[in-house]
Amino acid sequence: MTATNLLPLEWPIAETHLPERRERPVLSIIIPTYNRTVEMVQAVESIYEQINSDLARKAEVIISDNASGPEHQEAIRNLARRFPGLCYYFNALNGDAELQWLTAPHRARGEWTWLFGDDDLLATGGVEHVVRRLEAERPYFLTLNRCVVDNELKRVLSTSKHNAPSASFPTIIDLSVYIGIDQLSFITSQVYHTETAKSVDVNAYHQRRSGYAQIAYYVEAFADLPSAYEAEVFVIHRWHPEDHLKHSIQFRHLSTYLPRDFAFVRERTGMPRDLMERLGGVKSADIRRQHRVTFVDYVLHYLFAAITTGPVDPNEWEFLEAEATNWRADRLAAVQKAHQLYDELAKHRHEVLVRNGELQLIQEKAGMPDALKRLASATHSHELSLLNERIMVLSREALAISETYI
Repeated sequence: MTATNLLPLEWPIAETHLPERRERPVLSIIIPTYNRTVEMVQAVESIYEQINSDLARKAEVIISDNASGPEHQEAIRNLARRFPGLCYYFNALNGDAELQWLTAPHRARGEWTWLFGDDDLLATGGVEHVVRRLEAERPYFLTLNRCVVDNELKRVLSTSKHNAPSASFPTIIDLSVYIGIDQLSFITSQVYHTETAKSVDVNAYHQRRSGYAQIAYYVEAFADLPSAYEAEVFVIHRWHPEDHLKHSIQFRHLSTYLPRDFAFVRERTGMPRDLMERLGGVKSADIRRQHRVTFVDYVLHYLFAAITTGPVDPNEWEFLEAEATNWRADRLAAVQKAHQLYDELAKHRHEVLVRNGELQLIQEKAGMPDALKRLASATHSHELSLLNERIMVLSREALAISETYI
């Protein structure tokens, strides 16, 4: 059997280490990992060194390894020897990130599950603070503020993702209006009720194209259940600001694949057709903000950015234009404007490829007089300059429109 036709809860496990417990913990902190040894060890240490004898009754750490190499798995065994009570699963096959968040609540033994990225860190006091709030308020879904640092831990890029106080809400929809759907894209900031998450059909989310399908999963699981936001910063998020390729892929996923996930959830659950207009779309919550930003604004923000970085499939445009009929009346025109700009950009990019190919042929052509080569090359270079200038103008227009939505 290959990994492509396995279902998440049928995934083969090569090795486990699950020390017995006398009582059910309040919180299971599950760390998905794959061949990122140094960062993973730092993440585990930052958490486990906070777990004193009292917290050990209430919190557990489970490492979920996605079929890493032998050195990485031996590092996990060493951590289990250092920290009694630490648990681990070694998947027999690599199931990518999707498998990790789908199986997390099914591997958790605590009342709440906290999926914690293997390259993130937890500041002192974070475990105790989260456990205390869970026990006091018992939210079904709790999302945590964070600070952002560079990958080498040398620069603080943001001391606080949000400028908004801690708050509680009747539903995750209300939470999203306050804090924004973008907050739910970062897995390390999400803590949720284990049994409720386990009630969602994980097979429905298996092998979806989106890199952010977990957001739709959270909304399905906790749509009408009490949710909360914690403003105090304990989570330390490592980010790669120079990884432009990764960011361009994220733009496309957030603007095309993620809306499909929400349309999928809406059809599965019977939620309102304007669900995406009801969800909040701010990227950083600020109590001083005067205007409301919806998830549709968020989608359009990333859509106009995505068209400047790479291709968007024709079927994605077809979906977005059909889906826009469920949004506010002016949204369809915005999608069509993005499509128009994209078509112009795609046309000019294609012309650049053609001109570059022709220029290379001219330069390599045998027997052609040098003077004629220089003339032809100059003509093509001028045409390429005009095309690239037009691409820059269109890209600046698209990015300017993008910024109006957030």
